Amino acid sequence: MTDAIISVDDDGIIRIYNAASLELLDTNNNLNGHNIDNILPLTDKFDNSISIFSELKQAKSVVRRDDLYYTFSDSEKIRLLITYAP
Repeated sequence: MTDAIISVDDDGIIRIYNAASLELLDTNNNLNGHNIDNILPLTDKFDNSISIFSELKQAKSVVRRDDLYYTFSDSEKIRLLITYAP
């Protein structure tokens, strides 16, 4: 699968992920046991921080967003298409 997939528990702790997630985040580090908001800090188009875990907790059905951004350590920013479900 080429899409990055990350699954979290009820506390926002990453429990399952695939290789595409590591490629997206440009890391080889183990993501298990880490909080999703720490691993995937997101912003909106105004550079406001967005908690993907808070978004997940509020979701009542499948949500698809293409207005969120991830910034790499070298300050390169990419826009993500994210689909999440409770």
